Amino acid sequence: MKLGEFLRELLLIHGEVLKNLSAVFGKTVLVEILEAAGEREDLICVPYLDFFESDNSDEEVGGAYYESIQVGVESLKLPPELAFHCWAFPIYRAYVESELPLNANLKRDSDSEIKLFELTNSQIEGWLRSLALPEKIHKSAAKAVFPTWLRLRTKILESSGQPVLKPVN
Repeated sequence: MKLGEFLRELLLIHGEVLKNLSAVFGKTVLVEILEAAGEREDLICVPYLDFFESDNSDEEVGGAYYESIQVGVESLKLPPELAFHCWAFPIYRAYVESELPLNANLKRDSDSEIKLFELTNSQIEGWLRSLALPEKIHKSAAKAVFPTWLRLRTKILESSGQPVLKPVN
């Protein structure tokens, strides 16, 4: 999996999460919640660059990945306010603002894919907590977004050739 592919899936899924949360809270209330969360210093995400290997073979390819990400987000047909918050997703921004090119490859070792998902998922949970929702509402929101985020794990595992479900011993 290339970094550009990972980021496209990340933003597509985040856009769907915003849609799900909008269904729970309503667009106006969700935008107020997102605006209130703002740019929190404790939510600065660190891109996990060690999981990727730079591929300098074709610098031009990065533009194609960015275009693919843009087309994907546009296909969600988010209202402008939610589209803004989709692009402002801290995890996405951390990778895009790093020195890693979008055509960098996810390393293919025994558990890079799983570790990347687990670390990304912990940042996603941090983002959800940053919304400062009352506990009861936070649980409802987490239930609304959890299945969507599992799709990111599935995409990562499928791209690496690993089984999505493993047998239970």
